Amino acid sequence: MKILIEDNEVAIEGSVDELNHVAQHVKNSKLGETKYFLLSNKSDPHPYRAALKKLVLKCNASKVKGTIENDSLVLEYREDLTDIVASYFEFEDGSACGAHCHFDKIGNEAYFDDSSANMIVGISRDR
Repeated sequence: MKILIEDNEVAIEGSVDELNHVAQHVKNSKLGETKYFLLSNKSDPHPYRAALKKLVLKCNASKVKGTIENDSLVLEYREDLTDIVASYFEFEDGSACGAHCHFDKIGNEAYFDDSSANMIVGISRDR
């Protein structure tokens, strides 16, 4: 799995298994828990600016919020939002490379923080 960044846009890419693994951790999150994933940043991030080294999942009392901190994407969420957050990482077996979904802040203001980075989750083209 890898996370690529460009300004306030984040692309989270991985295999179906990797992304579903993240979804499972999100679903099982309890308030106060933090989970760290070390990422592959060996490939050329082009057309993005850089690749991050870690994904940090924080189940806290915040709305859904993705922020870039140092070399990490920190994804925060409330315990009652775990199913919603997990759904962005869930893909069917056999999903095609390039299949993706956007964390949609518009229309979901009730649970998305306004300052969240724009995030896309998808099946990596170079598995």
